[in-house]
Amino acid sequence: MPKEPKPFYREDRRRWYVQFGVKQVNLGADEAAARQKYHALMASPARPEALRGRDGPTLLVCEVLDAYLVWCETHRAPRTYAGHLWHLQRFLKSLPDRKTLAAADLKPRHVEAWANAKAGVKFVWGPTYRRNAIGSVKCAFRWAVLQGYLPSSPVESLKKPEAARNRKAVTPAQFGRMLALARRQEHRDVLTLLWESGMRPHEMRILEARHVDVAGRRLVIPSEEAKGRKHDRRILLTEAALEVVKRNFESHPSGPLMRNTRGGVWTNYGLNCFFKALRKKLDFPASPYLLRHGFATRLLIAREGPATVAALMGHRDPTMVMKVYQHVGDDEDHLREALSRGTGV
Repeated sequence: MPKEPKPFYREDRRRWYVQFGVKQVNLGADEAAARQKYHALMASPARPEALRGRDGPTLLVCEVLDAYLVWCETHRAPRTYAGHLWHLQRFLKSLPDRKTLAAADLKPRHVEAWANAKAGVKFVWGPTYRRNAIGSVKCAFRWAVLQGYLPSSPVESLKKPEAARNRKAVTPAQFGRMLALARRQEHRDVLTLLWESGMRPHEMRILEARHVDVAGRRLVIPSEEAKGRKHDRRILLTEAALEVVKRNFESHPSGPLMRNTRGGVWTNYGLNCFFKALRKKLDFPASPYLLRHGFATRLLIAREGPATVAALMGHRDPTMVMKVYQHVGDDEDHLREALSRGTGV
């Protein structure tokens, strides 16, 4: 016997809902009134069907996307859910018949037109952003197929653009110039920690005092908070990185570890603004992830094995390091030295 659906609260809409298959019934913003409406709905002989499968009533695009977001909220990491929510809400708004369009009538051209429409606006979507946006739509409909709501995805044939790859890594000399331009201690701390540890920018932003292990000279992010949510993320610290962590830990013994110039938490937007201002004074690309690329490249140049570098960066195998992060071929002096060692000349 199937379980009765229960009311739940959606933070993004600030409303209570009850789920019937892929159909969500809005119960309102007030919890007490929402529960009364829920009980009345459950007692009504005309209530929506509890299950809707492949042979049920026509499913709408908006119903599929809403149901997928509800599932994501409890089965995916908060950042993943937030990303899908951002893209799917905007995709739905782009459809002129968004309240009546059946899922079976959705075409790849609908998604492609939405993603490509951003090519002429002030903030142009790059290939990586378009890839992620299209991927959110494709994920929603693949989920609907796996759940048995649809026989096939109407956008499965849509090809995603290739993601743009960072072609350069920050070199030690370039990092020195970046550090010299950073006038505030908070900015120098961010640059140093990213450069010395190779951590992901997101990991730096979510660090809290409870993640600090000074005696072990490391940071430990538990698996439920780490990328992938399968393994603890252990970030080993050099002397320079440890100095940054200890100073911030002493200033902020609880709560967020790394603070911006106003004492607040570093946001993705704030971090990007800092690097954007920095790039205006430089003659080379600079971004948080290019520091991570620089970390990988200089360790490989120092003859550390790809598996070791991957472990330090939080990857389970060296594939990503060799495909994405290493830029050994850009260092001609290193290549000449390797050639000399190999040939004995």
